[in-house]
Amino acid sequence: ILAAMLPPRDLVQNGFAHLGAPHVLFASFVRFLRVYFDFAGYTSIAIGVGLLFGIRLMENFNFPLLRPTLAEYWRNWHISLSSWARDYVYFPVLMKSRVPSLALVCTMLTIGSWHSIMPGWVLWGLHHGVGLSILAKYQKAVAGRDTVTAIRMSLPWRVVSTLFVWLYVSLGFSLTFSPETFESSLAPYIRILSM
Repeated sequence: ILAAMLPPRDLVQNGFAHLGAPHVLFASFVRFLRVYFDFAGYTSIAIGVGLLFGIRLMENFNFPLLRPTLAEYWRNWHISLSSWARDYVYFPVLMKSRVPSLALVCTMLTIGSWHSIMPGWVLWGLHHGVGLSILAKYQKAVAGRDTVTAIRMSLPWRVVSTLFVWLYVSLGFSLTFSPETFESSLAPYIRILSM
């Protein structure tokens, strides 16, 4: 069903020239959901087949769509890849540079390049690295403030924050519709931001 909702390839190659920003955002959100259901489904099948043979495989998705921050989303999305990137990219870069933002950007660029070295996936990694860096700076700035902590624990805040994570991740997926060039990758992204 989700595959049928994605825009046709010729529309994607034209940079969504005839679609408004809300339509492009909706297409990006559908792509995000499709990727999640594909990955989570394949993982569940692999876990089930492994159990048939007495092999326990790790859970690779832990309800990432219910996470209220981008950092929590990434800790629970494609856990094996995220854990590998944390251990072999984030920590080594952090130890060498002592700059958490640089380590986050390098980690996400690595994950983007793992998908493909096309410009759209590199931009996708940069998008997530910058988002995680901004979140880390925000969390550091509000750490220890009781009123902010109380607000962030409230249900309305968690719902709005989770929806914002969906929006941010969907925006990132707009970079991957036509990832062959920087121009074709950025066209839908810029269209959404121009809303």
